[in-house]
Amino acid sequence: MDCISCRELINMYGTKRLTALQKEELEFHVNHCKECEKIYRLEGWLVTLVEQEKSWALSPDFTYRIMNEISNHNIQVKNFAPVIPKYMHKAIAVFLLLFALASGILMGNLYSNNKQYPIELVLLNDAKLESFSKYLAY
Repeated sequence: MDCISCRELINMYGTKRLTALQKEELEFHVNHCKECEKIYRLEGWLVTLVEQEKSWALSPDFTYRIMNEISNHNIQVKNFAPVIPKYMHKAIAVFLLLFALASGILMGNLYSNNKQYPIELVLLNDAKLESFSKYLAY
């Protein structure tokens, strides 16, 4: 048995859907493979933990207490907007828009593409070229 099929059996082992032959193969492989043994022990621990959790008894008013705590919490959200006066909001927005526009124009002027293309490429009539789509297999 390889490790991949062993791990599939380990996953099925937790749900108790293995036949006796599958259990024997699983145990044989786990005894000889350290990695699968670790996974097998972890899966066993998880199954035990889930079974124990099912047996825990919660107090009858548990849900009521939790919901009461949630509803009693008043979350305070701090508003940092008063730092800037309200009448300045529009002026700041206009200033930022003008700044973005001016910096975009300046950056566009700084980058100049002075690369000269060969005249053959400039005068090439692309409209007469054949489409590559007829050569592509769909």
